[in-house]
Amino acid sequence: IFKDREFPVDYDRLVIATGNKTNTFGTPGVEEREGQSVFYLKHLYHARQVRNRILELFERADMPGIDKSERERLLRFVVV
Repeated sequence: IFKDREFPVDYDRLVIATGNKTNTFGTPGVEEREGQSVFYLKHLYHARQVRNRILELFERADMPGIDKSERERLLRFVVV
């Protein structure tokens, strides 16, 4: 994105932190459903997965013949 562009970035402190593994806090079923109904936000591709999944659910909820309870289920999101 910023190829061939340079610009100053002012900061008081620069903190670089590395991580090892996303913490699921021992929630049952989280690891098994990663990428299906569970999405992490550790990397940029994770954010893309979340966006794509939300768009997919919007499209599914807008399909003709979807009853109200199914539409409500499709449009319910939990962010932890």
